[in-house]
Amino acid sequence: IIASGIETFWHDKVLFRGSRVLLAGAPKLGKSNFALGLMVAGATHGIFLGHRFSRPVKCLWLQAEIHPAFLRERVNRFTKRLDDHRRELLGSNLYVSGRIFLDLLNYQDISLAASEIERIRPDVLCIDPMSNVSTVNENSNTDVHKLLTMVDKLAGHYNCATIVGHHKGKHKGKLLSPCS
Repeated sequence: IIASGIETFWHDKVLFRGSRVLLAGAPKLGKSNFALGLMVAGATHGIFLGHRFSRPVKCLWLQAEIHPAFLRERVNRFTKRLDDHRRELLGSNLYVSGRIFLDLLNYQDISLAASEIERIRPDVLCIDPMSNVSTVNENSNTDVHKLLTMVDKLAGHYNCATIVGHHKGKHKGKLLSPCS
């Protein structure tokens, strides 16, 4: 769907080229599962939360939390019921990193991430969780703004939507981000 010259992928302008979706919540709430379910639906032209993607979209999940031994199991939970056609779409459109160790405010690490984004050219880029891809102080609005600005620059350069996973509420009584 093209509205105002911008391609919208899902649910009435929620996920579109240039958008940033912040997926925030307490640890172990299921944010990564939510993001993975969204990306599987996107990659296969599927339905997520009652809304079909406009077309199959290429998704890159730069994940920095799930150990490789458990990653395949998690992906399989979302894909075991797919028919052959959707499995084929998934194989062409979903790219999942191993457990990355990057600081997206470090030039060398930005270059590594950018080269992977350049290689895949995703429609949707998911970075999960924010706390594991930078050394920013999540209690500092200024620091968090710097990181999100870098994410926006990457997304803008590669013309994709972004989903950023963020843990909040880890420490009782502390404000962890400007999104709390």
